[in-house]
Amino acid sequence: MLGEHGLGYKRIAGLAGLGVTPVRTILWGRQDPGPRKGELPKRVKRETAERILAVRPSLDLLGDRTLVSARPYIRRIRALIAAGWTQRELGVRLGCGTNLCTTLASYERQSRRHRTYQITAARARAIVALYDELNLIRPTGVAADRSRAYAAARGWPDPWAWEVYDNDFDRPSPPFAKASTA
Repeated sequence: MLGEHGLGYKRIAGLAGLGVTPVRTILWGRQDPGPRKGELPKRVKRETAERILAVRPSLDLLGDRTLVSARPYIRRIRALIAAGWTQRELGVRLGCGTNLCTTLASYERQSRRHRTYQITAARARAIVALYDELNLIRPTGVAADRSRAYAAARGWPDPWAWEVYDNDFDRPSPPFAKASTA
């Protein structure tokens, strides 16, 4: 599970306060030459198991260049646009120009294989920090009104509609969901 979240065995060992060898042995078996090479351990020390199981995946634990799913960060960008922030302003604050924000804001699943768009952990942390800074501020003016209209036309909820941005199980509250035309 930790590996699926982008943590390598050396990083896991460091976070668990263990040497690299016990973690590597659990994953790939014995590494010493001889007839037992690759043999998985039948038992693991309780302390070793507890330390590894205590490590929880977090965006803060990932290296800057580790790729993560962009979905929760796209939701944050869209919510800020729905609140009235322009894509240009968000791009300037993120230090990436408007191209990334435009890509993230308009992202939909790619192709029939359902590949998801990925961004680096550093970019994800920057988006979270920007969201935390701006989500309670409602900008005013013509550009803000245009951003809100742009988001409303696409059915993007504002920051108060989502309970949790980081998973796929929550849905925006009913007042912000698109109305069906039956």
